Amino acid sequence: MEINILPNNEKINLSDACFGVDYKKTLVHQVITSYFSNGRENYSSQKNRSDVRGGGKKPWKQKGTGRARAGTTRGPIWRGGGVTFASGTRNYTEKVNKKNVQRRNEINNVWVA
Repeated sequence: MEINILPNNEKINLSDACFGVDYKKTLVHQVITSYFSNGRENYSSQKNRSDVRGGGKKPWKQKGTGRARAGTTRGPIWRGGGVTFASGTRNYTEKVNKKNVQRRNEINNVWVA
């Protein structure tokens, strides 16, 4: 494969093993997204009602107070209670199949584009 360099119109031969491959857009996208997502860390997490400390004793008796029933002070409607649908740690890793593509070929695909 030959390319021209513009200022002097010099011709350079490039190896077909490196630059002669077909451009595969989906595989390049898969490799780039997996590269960035594998380097990602998850720090956000919240406590649900089972993760919050305390709340073992009933706040008041079941009957006779005129208030609504309550079994714990750590439910989502209480101050100091847990979050209803708490976000936890998440795994962002993505895998690229070696059978479909090799790492070197995707890097060459990026250079070809």
